[in-house]
Amino acid sequence: MHQALGNLLSNAARYCRPGDTVTASAEGDTVLVEVTDDGPGIPADELPHVFDRLWRGSAARNRSGGSGIGLAVVKELITAHGGTVTALSESAAGTRIVIRLPRDGAARPSGDRLTHH
Repeated sequence: MHQALGNLLSNAARYCRPGDTVTASAEGDTVLVEVTDDGPGIPADELPHVFDRLWRGSAARNRSGGSGIGLAVVKELITAHGGTVTALSESAAGTRIVIRLPRDGAARPSGDRLTHH
């Protein structure tokens, strides 16, 4: 989770002015984490690709650097923990990434529980 959140926050910081918002809350059996930035946003036609490996988007967004694997790694890690991640955005209106994780870790696709040592 540290890697996933680190990638997500690093990406948000790259595209916004000071004032990122990160919230975490519980909704029943789900932990909800949202990261919101006030950057240039992502055009609607590019939004379906934000979690694709090596995708970097339009030339305007590429000026900030990045390898195009950060959000792909976020999705892989969140999915491995039985969760989902979605991106909501509009051009010139910022981006919000929403992570939903099972609160007890019981809903992993493999059925295995991950343990932290």
